[in-house]
Amino acid sequence: MNPNVPQEVRIINAISEQLFNSWPVSIIMIDLEDCIWRLNQQVMNELHLNEYVIGRRITDLLEVVCDKKNVLEDLLLQLRERDVRIIPLDINCFIRELKSGISFLIQGAMVGIHEDGQLVRIVLYFRNVLEERTQKHLLNIALSRTVADSCIHDFVCRHATYHS
Repeated sequence: MNPNVPQEVRIINAISEQLFNSWPVSIIMIDLEDCIWRLNQQVMNELHLNEYVIGRRITDLLEVVCDKKNVLEDLLLQLRERDVRIIPLDINCFIRELKSGISFLIQGAMVGIHEDGQLVRIVLYFRNVLEERTQKHLLNIALSRTVADSCIHDFVCRHATYHS
C-alpha cells in the first residue's frame, strides 16, 4: 500500500480490481503495439492462459474468427486508424487460442479507450455463448416437435371423426 496515494483512490482501485476479476465476462486489454497489457481471471480460465502472455502480441496467441476469416488484425486496425470507439462482434464470431486450439462462440466487442482524445488502450471483451446457443437451439427443436406432434394429433383426430 502506497501512503502517497489518497485513500479514496486506493478504494476505487480495489473496487476496480475486484470487479475486473469477478465479472462473468472475459476481458483482454491491449496496448497500442497490439500486445496484451492485462487480462482478467475469466479469460485465463476459459482459454487456459496465464500471466505469461502479458507483453505478447495478441495476434500471435488468439484469433477472432467471423465467417471463417480471422478478423482480429482488421478490428485492431479499425480502432487505431478510424474514429471508431466500439466495434460489436458479429453474431457468429468464435475466439480461438492458437496453441491449444480451444475455441468457442462469443458475443462481445472491441472498444477503443481514449484519454484527451487519443487512443491509449484497446479492450476486447466477450462471453462464451456456445452453451447458451446450443440450449436455445435444442429448445427450439423440442418446441417445433411439440407443435408438429400437436398438429399431427389434431389432424388424426379430425380425420378419424370424419370417417366415424
